[in-house]
Amino acid sequence: MAPKPQIHVDAVLLIDIWGPESFVSIISKHGFGNYTSNDWLNYQTRYQKSCHNFLNFFKFDTLINATYRGPTPTFSSEKCNRNEDQDEEFSPMHYKHYHCNPRRVMNVNCQIQDICEHVKPGGTIIVGGGSWGACVHFRPVGFNTLMNHGFRVFTAPQLCYRNPVDEITGQKTSGISHQDLLVDDVVWSRSVINGYYYDMLYEGVTVHTDNILDRK
Repeated sequence: MAPKPQIHVDAVLLIDIWGPESFVSIISKHGFGNYTSNDWLNYQTRYQKSCHNFLNFFKFDTLINATYRGPTPTFSSEKCNRNEDQDEEFSPMHYKHYHCNPRRVMNVNCQIQDICEHVKPGGTIIVGGGSWGACVHFRPVGFNTLMNHGFRVFTAPQLCYRNPVDEITGQKTSGISHQDLLVDDVVWSRSVINGYYYDMLYEGVTVHTDNILDRK
């Protein structure tokens, strides 16, 4: 059997992936929950390595880092005013190497019109980031808004983050679980792209409107 073609999408969109230390600084203002600061630091380090490795399986024309400014000590207002990119600790995925050599865009206040400058509605976007069930869904360029604007939206457990430990298995994680995709505001289905079935990437089919998970 001939190998399947490499998946090629218009863009990869990464939401709120700060450097591990910046991430810990941000969530420290709200408490670490059932975890320690080191749990979160190690989790973000694992997650970002896994996310980057997974993205290199795909070809994408544009990489959009929608890293919102937030209360992070690494955000530079001076760079923002000069229309310069923030540094690597603020948006680490922007600076990594990708085999497909995409055009790179960083935006600290990304809106749907910014996405439309790079991808036409109906275009294909792989989305990652976090936190699952919050910003990656409900930011101005989150899953829900993208789908409501007619984009084809894809994701995978390796591309999103939530908690350092899986709530069901008790095992350390480097992303989210497949179970998270089954219990979600978005209905996800394994992808069929150009007639080929890909079981490692999920496509959003529709958005539930009943807010049964009480996330809004």
